[in-house]
Amino acid sequence: MNTRDFIMQIPSKVTGIIFGVVLFVNAKPLADLLDMFKTDFREFVEINLQLGGGILIGLSILNLLVNYYLAVTEEQAPISKDEE
Repeated sequence: MNTRDFIMQIPSKVTGIIFGVVLFVNAKPLADLLDMFKTDFREFVEINLQLGGGILIGLSILNLLVNYYLAVTEEQAPISKDEE
């Protein structure tokens, strides 16, 4: 993977971050909807939505950083004598 391929993949990698932020930010309003149904799972849902959003954000950023590292180091890798 070279830098150009990495740049072309960025939009698909950023969607995971966007979905994670949406889950994290909307955790409280979605959990508040459960109050209408008189359930006791409000806190459980809120915490798990925040956890899921945080994990999704973290894994997406990690994936993006690893792919960036692979793209940058591949261009800097020395040519071995076998490849000449």
